[in-house]
Amino acid sequence: MIVWLASYPRSGNTLLRMILHRCFGVSSYTIYGRARADPSLTPRTGTLQYDDSTPEAFVNRARQSEETFYIKSHDFPAPEHAEIYIVRDGRAALASYQRFLRDREGLSVELEKLISGGQWPGSWEGHVKQWLERPGARQLVLRFEELCGQDGPPLERIGSFLGKPILRRFDVEFEELRTANSVFFGVGRNEPGIELVERTYSKLFWRVNGDAMRRMGYAPRLSIVDTLKSSAERVLGRGLMRRVRLR
Repeated sequence: MIVWLASYPRSGNTLLRMILHRCFGVSSYTIYGRARADPSLTPRTGTLQYDDSTPEAFVNRARQSEETFYIKSHDFPAPEHAEIYIVRDGRAALASYQRFLRDREGLSVELEKLISGGQWPGSWEGHVKQWLERPGARQLVLRFEELCGQDGPPLERIGSFLGKPILRRFDVEFEELRTANSVFFGVGRNEPGIELVERTYSKLFWRVNGDAMRRMGYAPRLSIVDTLKSSAERVLGRGLMRRVRLR
């Protein structure tokens, strides 16, 4: 049996795996094997390694096993199996992904290309839709914002989905993670990425990813000019209404 731990890159997948390991004693695999496992994070995520010749062989073995395999993936889903899908504001995820590709992989990828879906694993919207629209799949959708919120991650919901008791609260601080691996853990907040995308490619982003963003409850952020214009229109509107009433 497989439970996919899925997300678009830079959306909180590693954080979820830390929560599973720390709070529920659940260790997990990454579909990408040893090549993508980070030794500095392995003790915190409880990363397991497989010895199968290919990821496909590993998945086939896990699929036929009575044991539960928790497997991280950024690729698109198989038609069966349960999933925990982590979603993050697409603007923040894409901005973080650009930084990660530059600092970790040595790749200079234009933000425009990432927004348009020209870089693996495709567009943010396409990824969200393919994972969340699987018919009949047992799924738990978590948000990056609640995983790292002030009240702590939603352990009760996660435990209910896993059918496991909570062993301890999540007590790992972000600064501790950033000290351990500053390349992997950037700012830990959405705001800088949102501001970057809205400032540089707002129209393109909302044209490509708007449907899924609105579906997930994320709204456009007005620019200062738009905010001032909207405020002026409201003030002028109230003034016009007062003049109408006076007449």
